[in-house]
Amino acid sequence: MAVNHLSLILDHQFDAVPDLLSIGIFESVQEWVYDHSTLCKVANVSMGIFSIMAAVAAVPMALPALGIGGTVMMLASIVIGVWGNYIFPLPHAMSEHVFTPGECDGGRLYYEGDLPILSLDATRPFESGKAHGYLCGEAISRLSSRFVPFVNQSLSHLSSQEKRDLLARMRSETPPDYVREIQGVLAGYHQWREETSWWHFHPRLTLDDLLLLQLIPDTNALSLLAVSDQPVGCTSAVTTTDPRGVVLARNLDWPSIGLAGTYSIIVHRNAHGRQRSTVEVSVPSLVGTLTGMNDHGLSVSMNVSRHSPTCNEVGIPSMFINRMCLENCSTITEADEERVIPVSPYHLTVADASGGKCVHFRQDDGGGHTIRYPLRETGDLITFNGNYTTDFPEWDHIFEPRARVSDAYRQMRGDQDSFEGMLAQRGINNIHTMHTVVMCPSERRMQVVFDNAFAARNPLHEVPLDRIFAS
Repeated sequence: MAVNHLSLILDHQFDAVPDLLSIGIFESVQEWVYDHSTLCKVANVSMGIFSIMAAVAAVPMALPALGIGGTVMMLASIVIGVWGNYIFPLPHAMSEHVFTPGECDGGRLYYEGDLPILSLDATRPFESGKAHGYLCGEAISRLSSRFVPFVNQSLSHLSSQEKRDLLARMRSETPPDYVREIQGVLAGYHQWREETSWWHFHPRLTLDDLLLLQLIPDTNALSLLAVSDQPVGCTSAVTTTDPRGVVLARNLDWPSIGLAGTYSIIVHRNAHGRQRSTVEVSVPSLVGTLTGMNDHGLSVSMNVSRHSPTCNEVGIPSMFINRMCLENCSTITEADEERVIPVSPYHLTVADASGGKCVHFRQDDGGGHTIRYPLRETGDLITFNGNYTTDFPEWDHIFEPRARVSDAYRQMRGDQDSFEGMLAQRGINNIHTMHTVVMCPSERRMQVVFDNAFAARNPLHEVPLDRIFAS
């Protein structure tokens, strides 16, 4: 049963706001590497050159220790160069265009300024998926080589048969058009792969690989692995008191593994009037929705939830529910949470010109849903990654610091030039923040910025929604 739950912010008062937004030593090191990325690259190349010189010089000089040391340094330089950005993601400037514009049956990939936009014909699922896979082949190759092992590791507690059963249930629960679109992505990717020079290694993907990638947000609940002890996670914030009207601002916090921010993209699904057309902030290979707005102004964003006993691995992947909401609804009232059951607990924030709400799927007693609306006192609705129940937000030791940050939000609001300026606060904007998105439903406006980390530091780019939807 869905229950209205207006209690958003804990009633504790805190005096030292900066302490609430502090980060750990390791993330401080990550932040230093991010800030000094050019210096780190030069240092690593210099180490590689020096190590080669030392190894070569060791032979005529008969100094085995020098040769061994040089060899070790050379290997270390190679490892850092290849694997370092897994742990220490480096910045990506959106002015550096990584996609190759193109057009084929079912879709077109182009740039508007520094924004890469993939426009797809949503009325033909397989053809739009094939265009997606073909036009974004390079990105899918690089991303899947890192994220498929990541998802498999997250589900390593499942046997091979249990994983096959999970994917079979996923296919049966997922709308058939979405499955057809994923099949199209696979076909388009392999067409691109076959046309690429043979000496470039690109992984051969299966339908199961692409299905698993759609579960990335759900693996937090499906996995038995411990969640990171860093107090980070997505932030979704709605305000109803902004001069622009209702605003939904969000940070997407995912481990970019050094690539996901670089290859982020705007996806336009043109429904040609058969249903709502949508514009989403996404990553190639994903068919569901993380953050987006439809042509009526309805806006959505999602947060993952920590592991919950209500998760039984049956239901629709969360990203597909978000997409269904955008494609079939025009208002927050039409976004009826009772009609769907996600595969795992998560938080879906929805906003339109009249207001907003957050649906906390499968977190009520017995696996029901909890609904929260903006506070009457502030007009704000802020959601982190804890669990929200009908009685009170339940914060475990991992996410309690994020709960306390909500009090810091209240104290900082007067110091910010805009509502979304809060998303740039240290701790809220962190090593995992790869998308910052601001959506104004009444004005039908969207602004975005991508990066491999600390995205909210960078200036926002206006998404030309009027031109996109008019096309």
